[in-house]
Amino acid sequence: MSASVPKGKSSCIYGADLTCGVSYGDDLQLVRDVALRAIEEAVDYNKEKPVELFYTEFGNSSINFTLRFWLNNTAQKAYLQAQSEAIMALKKAFDENDITIPFPIRTLDFGIKGSENLKKMLSGEEKAEQK
Repeated sequence: MSASVPKGKSSCIYGADLTCGVSYGDDLQLVRDVALRAIEEAVDYNKEKPVELFYTEFGNSSINFTLRFWLNNTAQKAYLQAQSEAIMALKKAFDENDITIPFPIRTLDFGIKGSENLKKMLSGEEKAEQK
């Protein structure tokens, strides 16, 4: 959460940043459009400042982004409520538009070359076949 006093105003508004990632196979313009619309429709945010989306990195299993929106209410509970509503709205909108939030992927290297069968390697058949 970050605080800012807009030019010409005497009170603070609070910014909320929500980070997420989408599959490398997803259309990033569609992701942007769907995410912005989801937040604008579901979250009680300061309408004087636009909801913003910034792509931030190529992650291990996703293209990551930050959604930023501003709140009028500075209470911690209001921030948490807005953040929760944003997460639920974003997940629902992505599901409805076949946009994937990928699970982290781990590649395990068992020293297997090419298309050798892991089951064979684990059972010792590979060693028996080589003798």
